[in-house]
Amino acid sequence: MAFLNLFVFIMMVSAAAGLSITNDGYWTVVGSMSVSRSDLGVSTVGTAIILTGGCLGPQTATDPTQPCNFACQSFTNLTEAFFPANNSFVRLADMPRNRYRHSTEVINGLLYAIGGRDSQDNIMTTVDVYNFATNSWSTSSLTYSPNLNSDFSTFVYAGKIWLIGGYQQDYTISPGVATFSPTAGFVYNAITAMSDPRGDTCATESGSTIYVVGGFDPASGANFSTPVSTLEIFDFATNQWTYGAATPAPGGDKACGIMNGRLHVFGGEGKETTNLCVYSAPESNTEEYNLNTKQWTEEPPMDTPRFRFAAEYYSYNGSQTLYIFGGQGPRNGNSYPTLSSVEMFTDLPITQGATTGTNAVNTVTNGAASVVVGVFFTFALALTLLF
Repeated sequence: MAFLNLFVFIMMVSAAAGLSITNDGYWTVVGSMSVSRSDLGVSTVGTAIILTGGCLGPQTATDPTQPCNFACQSFTNLTEAFFPANNSFVRLADMPRNRYRHSTEVINGLLYAIGGRDSQDNIMTTVDVYNFATNSWSTSSLTYSPNLNSDFSTFVYAGKIWLIGGYQQDYTISPGVATFSPTAGFVYNAITAMSDPRGDTCATESGSTIYVVGGFDPASGANFSTPVSTLEIFDFATNQWTYGAATPAPGGDKACGIMNGRLHVFGGEGKETTNLCVYSAPESNTEEYNLNTKQWTEEPPMDTPRFRFAAEYYSYNGSQTLYIFGGQGPRNGNSYPTLSSVEMFTDLPITQGATTGTNAVNTVTNGAASVVVGVFFTFALALTLLF
């Protein structure tokens, strides 16, 4: 009943703001990770979604002189495989080192872990490589410099990993857009810089077009208290950035990706202002941006508000789904708990007929069904630092 009331409330607020509401999809709770964590990397290799590193949490404010600053207290190099066919986890070889707020992508069957921070909050220059066939890690001879960053977003396009946004060591915005390939290494300023630079952002690519949504720009004077609301779009054909319609629910650390001709945006970090601090506020909202009509609509919300989570898309037999892993939940006093739950969003093509005003959240027990080979699509998400 509480969840239904929340959804009705979101409908009322969205209607008041002039945002139309459709149900082109639904959420399902599919289980829990073996270890609660946030700020982890996620990529697909074959039939498995690989989860790497992260913060074991919770995020706490331990310095009494800085009561508004929250930080992770425990880190991990844990690597696990999640199999969507039966919602099961298998532990893999640990990463060579603890790493969080990084990104991972796959090229030619190898997973590359890039950037992020170590337990001392230093940007990591090493590039670690996972081979799923041998269940082993190695370290690339290619290093990540000079524009080191964390809290950026990645995707694979034209055989390269593209790195969008992020923060440098002192949390200033990382300039430009970089690429990485196993042969050429890193190339900086690969295309013109965004008009609105940002960290904690989400970027994805479809049809030779980059879409960048959400994030924070500390140089704007807002000091991480106001999210960037613009949707920026880069066209490789014209080599230019343009703006789409502004996001209806600005925030950082969102997941995003293209399904059924629509840009979907999930959850993330909003802000809650009190007399003491501007706190991070986990979000559960789901929006979609129609690439043809250029309009935003509201979708059913996630079961649990969260940010600093990992997300990955999976497509099988024509059904397109998104998996949400872990993250940080709502603040409890001076800490944000890490989450273990896994949710799945199933997107329905508009031609199937969307309904309005209902939402379904089901619970599925992990089974022992055999793994079925599927086709995976990787999208980016942004991992954030809490301020």
